[in-house]
Amino acid sequence: MLRNDLNNYIRLFLISFALGVGIGSGSISRNISDPKPPEASIQSNVTNNFSLAEYQRLNLDMSVAEVEAILGRGTEIERTKATAHFVWINLDTSEIRVEFQAGKLKSKKQFGLK
Repeated sequence: MLRNDLNNYIRLFLISFALGVGIGSGSISRNISDPKPPEASIQSNVTNNFSLAEYQRLNLDMSVAEVEAILGRGTEIERTKATAHFVWINLDTSEIRVEFQAGKLKSKKQFGLK
């Protein structure tokens, strides 16, 4: 009888320990709080409505709102205290990447636009 009680306590301890590790590491709740990886969120923002003409309308020192008025909402891919980087991707994988400093457009790059 004492041996059975000891085995039951050991099982209960191991189950509690495993649950604690699983919850503490986020393994159990990861899919609830973060359903898709960052790459998937970038791909979900793929559009098909801008060309080289829209890119050429972007001028340095434009605000984020002015750029978004031309291209639509972009995907923020990086932010520091001083800068924010955004990307817009067409279905054909051509893209526009921009950098804002203090809310103003400081650089722009395009890849594969027609």
